[in-house]
Amino acid sequence: PTRRSSGSKQWYQRRVRGGTSLLAGSCVYSILGFREHSTGAKIDNVSAGTGLTFIAITEAVSSMTGTPFFAFVFFFMLFNLGVSSQFGTLAGLVTPLYNDLRVFGKARKEICVAVISLAFLLIGLLFTPGNGEYMLQLFNNYPVTMPLLIVSIVEAFGCGWVFGIDNFDLAIQDMTGAPCPKFFKICIKFVSPAIMIILLIWLMVNSIMEVETYEAFVNCSPDIAMRSNSTAEFTETKPLPTWARVMGGLMVTLCVLPVAVVGITRRMSIKEFMQCLRNERGGEYVIGEAPKNATRLSVVNPEDVKVNYVAQREDVQSV
Repeated sequence: PTRRSSGSKQWYQRRVRGGTSLLAGSCVYSILGFREHSTGAKIDNVSAGTGLTFIAITEAVSSMTGTPFFAFVFFFMLFNLGVSSQFGTLAGLVTPLYNDLRVFGKARKEICVAVISLAFLLIGLLFTPGNGEYMLQLFNNYPVTMPLLIVSIVEAFGCGWVFGIDNFDLAIQDMTGAPCPKFFKICIKFVSPAIMIILLIWLMVNSIMEVETYEAFVNCSPDIAMRSNSTAEFTETKPLPTWARVMGGLMVTLCVLPVAVVGITRRMSIKEFMQCLRNERGGEYVIGEAPKNATRLSVVNPEDVKVNYVAQREDVQSV
C-alpha cells in the first residue's frame, strides 16, 4: 500500500477506536448507575477489575431480553480478548528466547511456544482457588505499575539519547515519509522521561512510607447478595501482610532484573553513558542492514550498508 492509503487507514482506525471507547464507556457507566439506583450498591465497589466484569455487566446481561444469547456473546468476547492478548504476549517473549538467547537450542519453535504456554497455565492456576482474587490484586499492584515505568524510562532514554532523537527523526521519516513533529521529539527526549522518573520516585516513596492495602471480601452470604435493596458493603480494606509485601518486592525485582542484566552484558561503559547525556556519541541513522561484524554500539558507515530499503521500496512502487 502507498503512504497515502496507509495514512487514511490509520485516520479511520483512530476514529473507530475512539468512537468504540466512548460507546463502551457510556454503556458501562449507564449500567453502573442503574445498578446503584435499583440496589443501592455504590459504583466504587464494582467500577473496575473483576467486579465490573463478573458483577455489574453480568447483572445487566441477566436483566436483558434474550439473556442466554447476550451472555454467550459477552463471555465469548472476553475469551477472544484473552486469546488475542496472549498472541502478543507470547510473540514478545518467544522471539528473544528462541532467536536471540537460544534458550531452547535447536528445538523447534512450536516446542518453545508449548513450554512457555504450559508455564503460563501453571502460573494461572494461582488465581483459580478461593483466594485467587487476592493473588490477582497482588500481581496487579506490584509487577504491573513500577516495572512498566522502569522499562518505559529505559526505552525513552534509549530512543531519545542512546539512539539519538535526530536518528529517531530520520527513522520516522524513512518509514512514514514525513518528519517527526518537534513537539513529539521534545516529549520523547525530555518531558516523558522526566514525568516518568517523578512518578517512579513517588511510587517508591509511597510504597515505603505507607502500608499497602487490599480489598477483602466480607458479607458474601447469598441471602445478603440476593436482596434487591441491600446496601451492605461486600469488601473491606485491610493492610497487606508483610510476607505479601516482600513477595511483591521480589516480583518487581524479577521483572526489572533483565534490564540490568542486558545493560551489563552489552557492556555500555560509564564514559559512553555520559556521552549519551551530553549528546556526543557519533553515528548517524543509515537506511539498510548493518554488516555482521558491526556491534550494536558501533558506527555504521553508509558504504557498508547492504540493502537500500528506500530504493527497494521505490522500485516496488514503480512496478
